[in-house]
Amino acid sequence: MKFYKRYLMFLLCSLFFAFGIAENKYPIIPYPTSLEPAEGFFRFDMNTRIYFEKDLSNDYRDSFRLLTHLLGQSGNLFLTETNLDRQQNIVRCKRNISLGTEEYYLNIDRNQIEIEFSTPTGLFYALQTIRQLLPVELESAEQQKATDWIVPNCTIKDSPAFTYRGFHLDVCRHYSSLDEVKKHINQMALLKLNTFHWHLTDDQGWRIEIKKYPRLTSVGSKRYRTLIGHHNDRPERWSNKVESGFYTQDEVKELVAYAKERHITVIPEIEMPGHAIAALASYPEYSCSGGPFDVIGKWGVFNDVFCTKEETFIFLQEVLNEVLPLFPSEYIHIGGDECPKVRWRNCQACQQRIQDENLKDEDELQSYFVKRMNDYIQSKGKKIIGWDEILDGGLASGATVMSWRGTAGGVSAAKQGSDVIMTPAYNMYLDFYQSKCTNEPLANGGYNTIETVYYFNPISSELTQEEAKHIIGVQANVWTEYMPTEAHREYMIYPRMAALAEVAWLKQEQKDYRRFSYHVHSLLKRYDYMNIGYAKSFFGVSYVLHPDKKNGLMLELYANNVPYCEIRYTLDGTEPNLTSPVFKERIPVSQKEKLVKAIVTKDGKIVSDTFSQKFIVNKAGGKMVSFVYPDGNRVVQNGGDNINDCILGEFPLGRFDWYSYAGGDPCLELDFDTPTEITSISLSAAFQPQVHVYPPRKIIYEVSVNGKNWQSIGSTETNDELLQEERNLSLLEFDKIKVKKIRLKLELYKTVPLHYKDAGKPLPGLFFDELIVK
Repeated sequence: MKFYKRYLMFLLCSLFFAFGIAENKYPIIPYPTSLEPAEGFFRFDMNTRIYFEKDLSNDYRDSFRLLTHLLGQSGNLFLTETNLDRQQNIVRCKRNISLGTEEYYLNIDRNQIEIEFSTPTGLFYALQTIRQLLPVELESAEQQKATDWIVPNCTIKDSPAFTYRGFHLDVCRHYSSLDEVKKHINQMALLKLNTFHWHLTDDQGWRIEIKKYPRLTSVGSKRYRTLIGHHNDRPERWSNKVESGFYTQDEVKELVAYAKERHITVIPEIEMPGHAIAALASYPEYSCSGGPFDVIGKWGVFNDVFCTKEETFIFLQEVLNEVLPLFPSEYIHIGGDECPKVRWRNCQACQQRIQDENLKDEDELQSYFVKRMNDYIQSKGKKIIGWDEILDGGLASGATVMSWRGTAGGVSAAKQGSDVIMTPAYNMYLDFYQSKCTNEPLANGGYNTIETVYYFNPISSELTQEEAKHIIGVQANVWTEYMPTEAHREYMIYPRMAALAEVAWLKQEQKDYRRFSYHVHSLLKRYDYMNIGYAKSFFGVSYVLHPDKKNGLMLELYANNVPYCEIRYTLDGTEPNLTSPVFKERIPVSQKEKLVKAIVTKDGKIVSDTFSQKFIVNKAGGKMVSFVYPDGNRVVQNGGDNINDCILGEFPLGRFDWYSYAGGDPCLELDFDTPTEITSISLSAAFQPQVHVYPPRKIIYEVSVNGKNWQSIGSTETNDELLQEERNLSLLEFDKIKVKKIRLKLELYKTVPLHYKDAGKPLPGLFFDELIVK
């Protein structure tokens, strides 16, 4: 019997090993829609030639430029064209007009590579596939003399699921050099992404030269102080270093041409009517108040926006007259998001505009603004894209909606017959935390792993087949408030951009995360040669918490993205190493305080950063908690219930380990599996008055011995004058009792308390991180 078990284990390991080899033989991202493997390989050498069928223009030959450059640089192989259609050692290129614009057919055998395509783009994508099949040393800037330049034999038929496959970069909060932007363009090309959304104007900086309005860059591109740390941190800290930078029109042309060579369209974003303070600091006459203004050095949404007087529209039209010719793209993005109406409500010109245009209110005034600019842009032969706020007050004709506040805006627009690009924050924002390691760099908030990106489905089940045709694509967004350096930006972007590529290229049923994670290993080796500082958290430790009737909450560690690895851990706070215990069994974490540290090891080497997590003693750990509320809305930062996971949230607020709620007074109910002896109940909530976050004003505690009848055991109240700790702990202690259920009735602050700034203003909600029972 023991021999049989060992044999079975050997067989399973052999199968997994064989699977790994097969998977890594074709490490293509995004994976082709159809790939038939074959034995053998094709070898590139000094005698390999390229053959084009007759009458193909130079545009097709240009598609080879990138691959031939790489082979020459790293392999000293200089592919040249031949007029002879020979049968050996040749890359044969044939136009097939039956194929789609971005579609290609690729057949590789030992003698030749055959490529079919209908456009230069299809040929370019076929060559990117060949590039990924070649050894990763191809990406080296130095010659690799020992490398065998082979590609495995196969047949591929490939075409994208979506026509718009976008990547967005904000260069306003922190400026990126032209070389850095080109670096991102190169990575987009490798992954067959085809649209670069360049966020060029915002409150924190105007980054594009406008010759008629030189102050937009002489004033609007500079800010003289910038917030240090998170915008929720108090006291605020500031850097007085001048932050500046903009792109001349010649540099814009250079970047657009560079992207075009890589079959990428560049779409500029010129924000309006909100996010306009950098422009208003330059030309305050286009505001409602007349200024003066400083270019903003902190993050958020600000009240000063473009006024709706006639002079503003003339100004914006003249700006666009210089912007539009620089970008041959079909679209221009005009923002349209996060536009406070405070100034408009108190502006005589704006109120007169509402009256003159027979508008209902300021929401319709925003819609008027967008529609008017839409008409002007359409008169120039372009179409607009706007964030999903452009739906408010009525959608402009022909506008495309970029849905970022979840998918609801996109669904609504698609049902109205408008085109949609899906980019919901909790799947597609790359400024969110990507692992639970405590050494992750500061991020905006939330939690968005590479798996979360990968599993996003842009096509909502709410849409009919006909409505779904209006979902033209998907995009990931990089907002740079908390990414001041190029290295930080690379860390946040890569390798999550690879997950975006498969979401954008493959249909949902064709995606396979296990296969993808194998292929990312090859991609990361390419990144090493490219000097791209990707996030090592891809190799890191993740965890799942399991409730257990006997042992309480149990911790399971795993490394989903590293096959054939070991996880080694410690529980005493020391750093784990290659001799630390190997994780084999789940660890109880709710009965005794623990600091768990863990690393991933493979082939005798540490391949991850250290995972570290402290767990508190808590009888509520893993128990069933229901959250009852009359009219509220809960937003769970990490996508799962985290108020009974024995983990206290880290600051700043917005991290994945906080749980937020807005609405009427709610209550929490916790159900023990069996009657349990308890002596205290507490709720940990955040107190940060600078961002209008307050703990519950009062909590009434009830218990049930039999799970049906309830009795009150006391209450706690918050003293308005004594609120001091940013983590507020409401604690009720009592003599030992045995109960089946507990209930906490929360009475919330409805407005800012009397003793604090903005007293009387309505409050947004509650942040709490743990229900603690001892």
